[in-house]
Amino acid sequence: MPASTPSPPSPPPRCPSARPTPASSKPATSCSTPSAQTDFAHWGALYVRWEAGLLEELGFGLDLTRCAATGAVDNLIFVSPRTGRAVSAAAGAAYKERLFALPGFLLGSQNATPDAADVAAGLKLTGHFLLERVLHAHGKDMPPARLRLDSLAASESG
Repeated sequence: MPASTPSPPSPPPRCPSARPTPASSKPATSCSTPSAQTDFAHWGALYVRWEAGLLEELGFGLDLTRCAATGAVDNLIFVSPRTGRAVSAAAGAAYKERLFALPGFLLGSQNATPDAADVAAGLKLTGHFLLERVLHAHGKDMPPARLRLDSLAASESG
């Protein structure tokens, strides 16, 4: 009689509140514990950096080194949705409604501690360029899993 192989263990839930309850039988969509929110900010920021790296490798990298309008290297807080270049607070003030927020963790600073709102801003930024420069060029839309990640980020950032 052949030896049976044990089935692999099931993956752990995203966070403690993600365990299905008898009433809903569906996992929760957000992580309400402080530890889970910190975990989301940590892995979410890593994921945003990965997407930014993917854009770079595909030839559509973001230029976050200096302000597109003034050349300044300090106080970069926006990104142009047209060029993918950073914009300083002073140069972007009049256009802030049309610009993306630039999360500090994307500037290469090891001191930046992202929170869920930073991750949501980063996902919005990289998602725009993935969709406009990569996916639409091939007749594709954003994958449903990535859209769910956007929803999770929105719920975590409150």
